[in-house]
Amino acid sequence: MKKILMTSMIVLLLAPLGFAGKIEDWEKVVGSTGKIGEWKVVRESDDIISWSRDNPASRIVEVRTKGTIDAQVPVIEAILRDTTAMKKYLFMCTDAHDIKPADLKSSPDSYYTYFRQGLPWPIWDRYGTGHIEFMLYKTPGSIMGVGRPMPLDYDPHIKHAIRMTVGDALWILEPNGDQSTEVTYQILADPAGDLPSSVVNMLMKNLGFMTIKNLRKLAKEEPYRSAKTIITTTPYHE
Repeated sequence: MKKILMTSMIVLLLAPLGFAGKIEDWEKVVGSTGKIGEWKVVRESDDIISWSRDNPASRIVEVRTKGTIDAQVPVIEAILRDTTAMKKYLFMCTDAHDIKPADLKSSPDSYYTYFRQGLPWPIWDRYGTGHIEFMLYKTPGSIMGVGRPMPLDYDPHIKHAIRMTVGDALWILEPNGDQSTEVTYQILADPAGDLPSSVVNMLMKNLGFMTIKNLRKLAKEEPYRSAKTIITTTPYHE
């Protein structure tokens, strides 16, 4: 049975993927060459729904979650751009911060991050480095964040943790009326090692679901709730 792990947290390592703009085309981004499984609902409540499916691009299943947040797009964008806030909204993220590789250029819409995924003892934590990019989405007022891990020259100096090499993530923020945002979060990750079935089931049900629930809470807090203007300026590109 394939297994799932949240990386992006994020998850969530985001990076330019050349994504074609349709969630259904995600397999083209992550390089899936075999048969993609059908989406199956794994959790649905509080107006949030999570699906999972087999994806031959990884040994583990892929997860997609969708939910509505009572806040405008700039508010959610402000949260996602605050890398340290990952510890508050990404399910089981224990550390996250920006990094600045000497040989790579960063910009407001394109930068590099480190994150650590906590797992129940005695399982070793996972961590990774990656590159985040935000761009304007096709529909007016919408934003897309896409990403992939990168083997950056960065040592977090932590013990008992395994570095992950697969972690493709996608965020889409779309206006839902005047005062709310429809959030889609999709991730395909590999934990770089087997996990007990109990941990797999826990992650499958809670990974995306709790992430969007946590975003709802943060959207009510400062400084995020005061955000009024979309910061992203990079045009949509394929």
